[in-house]
Amino acid sequence: MRMNNLLIVDDELETLEWLKEIFQFEVNLEIDVHTALTARKALDILNKIPCDVVLTDIKMPGIDGITLCSEIKKNWPACQVIFLTAYQDYEDIYKVIKFQDVQYLLKSEDDEVIINTVREAFHKIDSFVFDRSNKSKGSQCLSDASYWIQKEYLNKYLLSNSDEDRKKLSNLKLNVNLNYDFLIFLLRLNIERNEMDLMQEYELHQMLKDNMERFLPDNMKVYQHIMDNHNCILLIQPSDNTNQDWQKLYSLAFGALEYTFEYFEHTTNFTLSAVISEKNTNLNEFKIRVEQLMYLMKAIADDKISVILHADNQYNEIIADKLYLDAETSNKQQRLRYYLQLQKRDQYFQILNEFCQQLCLSISMHDTAALELYYNISTVILQYINENKLNEDIAFKTGLYKLTNANEHSSWQVAKTYLLDISSIIFNLLGNHELNLSDSALIRIEQYITNHPEDDLTLTKLAKVGGFNASYLSRLYKQARGVNITDFIIKVRMERAKTLLKRSTLKINEISEKVGYISAHSFTRAFKVYEGIVPLEYREISDYK
Repeated sequence: MRMNNLLIVDDELETLEWLKEIFQFEVNLEIDVHTALTARKALDILNKIPCDVVLTDIKMPGIDGITLCSEIKKNWPACQVIFLTAYQDYEDIYKVIKFQDVQYLLKSEDDEVIINTVREAFHKIDSFVFDRSNKSKGSQCLSDASYWIQKEYLNKYLLSNSDEDRKKLSNLKLNVNLNYDFLIFLLRLNIERNEMDLMQEYELHQMLKDNMERFLPDNMKVYQHIMDNHNCILLIQPSDNTNQDWQKLYSLAFGALEYTFEYFEHTTNFTLSAVISEKNTNLNEFKIRVEQLMYLMKAIADDKISVILHADNQYNEIIADKLYLDAETSNKQQRLRYYLQLQKRDQYFQILNEFCQQLCLSISMHDTAALELYYNISTVILQYINENKLNEDIAFKTGLYKLTNANEHSSWQVAKTYLLDISSIIFNLLGNHELNLSDSALIRIEQYITNHPEDDLTLTKLAKVGGFNASYLSRLYKQARGVNITDFIIKVRMERAKTLLKRSTLKINEISEKVGYISAHSFTRAFKVYEGIVPLEYREISDYK
């Protein structure tokens, strides 16, 4: 199941905080709540995060709620809009009537009425997603002969990357224009070979394509290239290639993909995996980008749960640059860092030995190239030691100062032995556990939460930090840690709040801001649930002690 997102838009801060508090703390809904003080800010959020329901005021300075709704209906076909206004205006009601699937409420309504209306809006989203009567926009069917000709040419270009094949490909009438940039999404059907025949698999590919088209707005187009029975590539492009907002395009395509995943799993009982990139690319870079996405897909291919991996995430970027391109030192340094981060011992020492052999080719300890290489290696090692707080443990076994002082070694052969020894110490301290993509994502997310307790730590935002879609991250965290990720967030915030209450003179409202709560009231209530007493009582007890 996808993660549901609610966006609340109101130019009055008190109203915004009231509504956010209701849906964050009062309602038993698994949703991420986002807020915006203006319609322009709301559009900025929508361009980055797919939102299922928008609860918005009508009368706002600048862009009003009616104009916002019009923009939403144009770009986010499935999104449900609920107008919430302070007073009844028949002119506004007349304007609202022209929109389909739009609700109209007064702010004077009971909280329960507002909550139920939002709850019903989320149910309508499900009805829209699972409605089999909704048809795609009717682009080319995969059974057409012309499609298979296009597929053959595209496969040939992927193998050859030749200018001649590129020219032939550009002349084909694909649903996207290959003379312009596009996004690439790689999708995989998580199906065992013996579960269905070839024709049934192609029917599933057709279903994928049809639903992506159904959930995308009219100003976008998609072309599906089937690589093999399980894997296919989606090329996504705006209809108007002169007006390209790639961040918005990516957000729209990602939202459509999440709906497609949900429909597909609900309808077929099979799951999908995807590796997606928000970097626009072109035909010249096509082969390289596909290879990078295919490499990442192998890291999640064994998982039969629906998962979307964001290829442009910080860690995943290291993996995607696994150096299909060349074997230069800078790339090897990235690989060295990657293997150390994921505790892949054999691969790490293979690269380190290659570096050390190169070091030992130099005779002089003043050779600038050798010095640069040494410090490149030592920087990777030292950074990892600091990040994982291994300083004291390692200091008992060897001297860390030599990492930053190459002249402490009598020869490069001695330096090589030192680098190999300190690396062995690190791996021995860590044990034999090899981190995979999921492990490293959870570590990265927990570090982010610990370092940014004041942030708006929605699951959608944390999913981007981790590199996975929000629903997969939620399941993964629960499975790996035995608690919900929200429990970890609360623990980090409350422990930080306790430290501030004991060691600072900050006021309660100031502390609430520093630990990510929208108001002192919200913070006080959460603190009492966690600690059993309100913040002021805790401070008084701490002062007394």
